[in-house]
Amino acid sequence: MDIVQRISCIFGRHHRSRHSVWHDGTAFRSVCKGCRVPMVRDFHGWHVLGEEERPATKPGS
Repeated sequence: MDIVQRISCIFGRHHRSRHSVWHDGTAFRSVCKGCRVPMVRDFHGWHVLGEEERPATKPGS
């Protein structure tokens, strides 16, 4: 975790971790590199998942 990124997370600017990306068969998923919140990629880029979408976990973890 990067301390500068943690500060950005407080203000809602999350950035995905490039090392944690996986494809679940429907979409690319990752986690924020500052606060580890789940993220998903759509046509507009990477977004934090809503509470109803969070059950997906990375295979093998």
